[in-house]
Formats: sequence, C-alpha cells, structure tokens
Amino acid sequence: MLINTDNYKNHKIMSKFIYVIGAGHGGIINGIPQTAGKRSKDLGNGVIFEGVSNRRLVQKIIKELKKLKFEFVELVPEQIDISLSERVQRINKIPRAIYFSIHSDGFPDNRANGWSAFTSYGETKSDKIATILYKFAKKAGLKLRTDFSDGDSDKEAGFYVLKNTYCPAVLVENLFMTNLKDYKFLLSEKGQNVLVKIIIDTIKEIEKYGL
Repeated sequence: MLINTDNYKNHKIMSKFIYVIGAGHGGIINGIPQTAGKRSKDLGNGVIFEGVSNRRLVQKIIKELKKLKFEFVELVPEQIDISLSERVQRINKIPRAIYFSIHSDGFPDNRANGWSAFTSYGETKSDKIATILYKFAKKAGLKLRTDFSDGDSDKEAGFYVLKNTYCPAVLVENLFMTNLKDYKFLLSEKGQNVLVKIIIDTIKEIEKYGL
C-alpha cells in the first residue's frame, strides 16, 4: 500500500513541519499479531503486543494533531509490519518532515523500566527534538533513561530508521511493557494520554520556536 501524501495538503492552517508519526512493528489482523515476538507477558490484564499498543498511541497523537490543524502523515496505516527500508523510503519522500517513531521497550528482567528517546549518532537537529521530549517527559513525572556522555539527555544508536532518514528523526521508547508498573501505565487511558501529551507538547514547542 502506497502512503497517501494527500493527508498533509488539505489543512487550512499550514504548520512549519510535516509530522510523520510511525508505529513500530506490526498490528493485528483477524486476531493474529503481525509481530508476535514483540510482546509482554500477561501481568494481570492480558498480553501487550507492542505493535498494537504503538498503533493505539499513534491514533491518539493523530487525533490531537487534527485538532491543532498541524500537517501530519501516518507512516504505517497498514496493520502488516512494513520493512524498515520501506518506512525510510516513505519518510524521505515527504518534504519538511520530522519523524517520530513510536515504540515501547521490553527486557527479560522485569526490573527494567522507564522512558527514553533515541537519536542517531552525532549532533543533529534530532538531538534538539529529543531534548524537548525529555523536558516534557520529566514534567510528566516519568522515570527517565538517559545518556549524558555526549552532553545531552537522549540515547544514541544506529537504528536504521534514524540513520537513513533525511529529516530529523527520534525513536521514542514509551516505558517497558515487561515491567509491572509500566505495563499498567501503558494499558491505562490516563497513562496513554500522558505519553501522547509529551509528543504533542513537543510538537507545539517546535511550531512555536522552530529548530
């Protein structure tokens, strides 16, 4: 399925950037998770499949962007797990793009917990976006996972979607679905709204001050 680029051309109010929102991993088709390995255990309220949870957050983010009349693209409207190379090709066709890749973390040790954001290696505009995200995540009272070795709070990694996109790009790890406290937060409407607000407040600040 080709991405519909018309959905960022029809707003009456133009935004400085086109916000590309992508759910990591596959969703669910006919009750079957498309990326079955990315999952939690049942910690009391069912299994969290990451691709499904990511899509729930993406839809909430898009709902808020529509209210604000900011230009956006839903990167993966399909439920199937689109390849990383296809994701990057889609992103790189979009002008004025800023990319937010929406994920949740997991780890065999259920003590691992907290919120983090990743950028590619080196100093780029992506680091500025991540710094704003961390500011609002801290304001929300989340436990932050940080790396100040390069002078800022975000973590850096060679993730394909970060190092191969032309535009600023940040991968957000919205807590650990394998940790009981984070798991409950991810399943709650209140928790989801907190995570969405971090993204939306960041976008508002970018729109106000630029990069």
